[in-house]
Amino acid sequence: MRGQRLSDDLSVLYRILEAGEKGYAVSAANVSNRGLKTMLKSYARQRAGFKSEVLMELRRLAGDARVRRSLRGFLHRGRITIFATLTISSDEREKVVLKEVSTGERAALRTYEKILKGGLP
Repeated sequence: MRGQRLSDDLSVLYRILEAGEKGYAVSAANVSNRGLKTMLKSYARQRAGFKSEVLMELRRLAGDARVRRSLRGFLHRGRITIFATLTISSDEREKVVLKEVSTGERAALRTYEKILKGGLP
């Protein structure tokens, strides 16, 4: 039972990391400030690296594990794109994108904290 719970927790972490990776990439595509764009792209690459590590551990524990996609992440990325598109000035667009990035990070943090309290080794 412990092994299944660990696999489930790792699957959740994988999904949140994948959503973060894609969310940062979408956010980078929706800002014009080069420094901000570079930072967001680096966070996307960082999340991709974390995701690879979690996937390796998940496969070590569960074999050829298949991980479901995150509907919430998909919807959140859509919100970023829609809000950025509807915002006229680039300064306002960047504020909107950063607000959405912050929302995504808070969701990821809550997920990590919940899993860590559950006894993730």
